[in-house]
Amino acid sequence: GFPTEDEGMFADTLALIDDDDIVHGHIFPYSPRAGTPAARMPHYYAAKGALATMTVSLAKELAGTGITVNIVSPGLIRTKEVEERFLAQGYEKGWGTTWDEIEPHVLKTFMNNLTGRVTLPAEVADLVAFVASPRAGALMALNLRIDGGTTALVV
Repeated sequence: GFPTEDEGMFADTLALIDDDDIVHGHIFPYSPRAGTPAARMPHYYAAKGALATMTVSLAKELAGTGITVNIVSPGLIRTKEVEERFLAQGYEKGWGTTWDEIEPHVLKTFMNNLTGRVTLPAEVADLVAFVASPRAGALMALNLRIDGGTTALVV
């Protein structure tokens, strides 16, 4: 089945749909790399893909209600934990001791990122703030990937 957080997302969203008092709003699940399978942890990536599919289905069900549904799918985010992990790995591999020295190696080794840097938490927050704003009222049924172009594809 779904991991627990996905079950909760699904149940909470269904409860929202049944609330007749809601006349407008935004639903945007947050799912790292939704719909982008990897060569490890197939159960994890299948569940993330299910959230992307659920987003489109919900968007269709809520069409014309004033409620928009989009999924935010970040790639690697430069959190404190990510920095610490890669700084330790980079030091062991002889890549350097600072983030500026190690980041190019992280990108080359672990992802093909078109921006040449790892996404910042503030960039993800800005996207979420925009998607939740009235200015994003025409966005519907989208998988909003914020991954520096790691998942560069045409759909």
